[in-house]
Amino acid sequence: MPSFSLGLGLGLTQEFQEGDESSEDEHMKKEIKNEKLDEGESYDLEETECDNNILGIEDDEDKKRETKRGYVLGRGMIETMQAGLWVHAHVIDAWTDILNYEEKLKSNSTVNRYFFDTSMVRQFIFDKNIPFNERFDKFESNIKDAMKKDKKLLTFEKVHLVFFLVHQKNHFYIICINLDEPAVDVIDNRNSVAKIPRAYRDAPNELKILFSRYLMRVNHKSASTLEGVEPERVNMNWRTRDNHVECGVFCMHHMETYMGDKTVNWTCGLPKESKQQQSVLNELRIKYLTKILLSDTNTYKLKIIARTAKFAKKTNEEIKDLLDKGWEKRGERI
Repeated sequence: MPSFSLGLGLGLTQEFQEGDESSEDEHMKKEIKNEKLDEGESYDLEETECDNNILGIEDDEDKKRETKRGYVLGRGMIETMQAGLWVHAHVIDAWTDILNYEEKLKSNSTVNRYFFDTSMVRQFIFDKNIPFNERFDKFESNIKDAMKKDKKLLTFEKVHLVFFLVHQKNHFYIICINLDEPAVDVIDNRNSVAKIPRAYRDAPNELKILFSRYLMRVNHKSASTLEGVEPERVNMNWRTRDNHVECGVFCMHHMETYMGDKTVNWTCGLPKESKQQQSVLNELRIKYLTKILLSDTNTYKLKIIARTAKFAKKTNEEIKDLLDKGWEKRGERI
């Protein structure tokens, strides 16, 4: 079973190595808004307690958590799931781990999916100053590391959709490669009119070339056809013009719901950009936070449950005091 650790400490084992990604923490601090969820929004009791537990927990330990897959989520990172914050990349990376785990539990699925985290698509992908062979060697090495050198997975023989989570210039979007059609789908919440090469620094095309070459190496049936496919942006009626904070939540939801049907049969459940859409996104933050905390892949699941139960026994006054203190300090932990 894959696992990650979520101990609510300030742990981080991976550093952002590329120029675009290195400014992530600074960006998040700028996006912090000192406001709470709208009164009147209702959530499941379990979800609410987990959410409050994160913000108001008394334990401020900063011990790093080592994990099998290298995902270490500290309290500061998890707190970026609060409304109004730009979600930390490692939270979304942990989400890919949960989705891959759930894919393994599916029986007789007609669509098998695999999700790569943000470490797969980095600056080197579209840096043409680096020789192609050097870029390919690094890309191939990343695939093997991500799949733990699992020979069955590495062939992609039984995988229909491959999701590449992209973190580019403080924005998250998805490049989904359909190995059945084949097709290269760019899934992005931004309602941009710019052509793909300009909007994404040609990352979708460069990724397609690298991945098709990899598929050739493992003798995949779609390798040669994929190389000639032009990337296309998935046109979704819930794309946004003015929302620059929720891209991480959009990606988490898109990965959860996309089965390759594009807009024809894709039931995403998101309304058009509006206050209603923002309300749904806020609810998704709570849902995904709870799922991350209580997932079997979380090595600290039982500890989180125990803390939440302890927190729930406090008086309303004690809870309010802890929440207020937690809210005031959250910027210091990011």
